[in-house]
Amino acid sequence: LAILIPLTGLLTAYYAELPVLLLGLFDISGYATDNALYTQIRRVHELATLLAMALLVAHVGAATYHHRIQQDRVLSAMVDIDYYADKWRVLRRKFRR
Repeated sequence: LAILIPLTGLLTAYYAELPVLLLGLFDISGYATDNALYTQIRRVHELATLLAMALLVAHVGAATYHHRIQQDRVLSAMVDIDYYADKWRVLRRKFRR
């Protein structure tokens, strides 16, 4: 997905009829206008993007489930929660004054 989404995004821009400016400088669209191919590539791009978002939501949900329901150390293994908790306590004390 990390390769497919940008690749299909560039191909979608390449086959688009409307101008697509890269960095606001270069028009990368309109060189090859094929509406059927544009539609297919755009559909793949959108599905891959939706899949990436679904995987992100599932990952966050699984981490939250392990932390709140299972109460195991899976989330702590990914993120040093104690480190950030200490930083949060310091900030809270600093702004209470």
